Amino acid sequence: MYDIWESDFGFREAGFEVFKSPITDERSILLIGYNPNYKQKHITEDEETGEVYHKSLHNYPDGFSMRHLTHLEDDSVDYRHKSTVKRCIFNNEPELLSEVVEMNRYFLRSSTSDSHSSVLNAVEDQDAVQAYEEFCRETNKEVLEKVDPDTVVIMSKDLSFEMIEEFGYEVTLNAEYEAKDFDYSDERESDVISTSLRTGETDSFDVVSLGNHLSWPGLGSTHYEFFSDIIPNHLPDPQS
Repeated sequence: MYDIWESDFGFREAGFEVFKSPITDERSILLIGYNPNYKQKHITEDEETGEVYHKSLHNYPDGFSMRHLTHLEDDSVDYRHKSTVKRCIFNNEPELLSEVVEMNRYFLRSSTSDSHSSVLNAVEDQDAVQAYEEFCRETNKEVLEKVDPDTVVIMSKDLSFEMIEEFGYEVTLNAEYEAKDFDYSDERESDVISTSLRTGETDSFDVVSLGNHLSWPGLGSTHYEFFSDIIPNHLPDPQS
């Protein structure tokens, strides 16, 4: 995949990130986002070579290794919505955080899901795009099968149950919830913003699907309370 990215996608300073956590079958929750994000402050330039790279790509490949902690557990990993994810999904409970394997549906870094689509649309060789998407799909499927979680939490409106169904599982909808927030903010397009949450199940695991990624600036305090009140109730009890 690295060769395809380097030759067909052109140089992307941010690179890509496949694994956000150790991949182990001893954890009961699989958390799936859309794709890894980055900020310009994470892009740096090597003073000697002039190479521009994301800080996580420094000293590739010698500096690369599997993660020993999830992003949520690792205090050295900082991103804007990390504390919100820990609070709204896991109720800030260390026992639950220790049950999580973290993944993204797509591995190429970008500032937003829309910019990820823009990167793919700019690639001339669509066979390379197809190879990238297939690599992401098969890797996610393999991780899902290895982890064998009790619950899968999908943290992106662009994925929902369809991603799980794409892997060959039949998802039965159990409940659907909706919340509205009326606190106007300059970052929002409207003073009334709705979000949703769906819960379902397959023969192998439960599914919780958020209507919006928790990093979306349109979300407000009512939405965060909504997620916090519902999601932890649908997660498995921490293993002793």
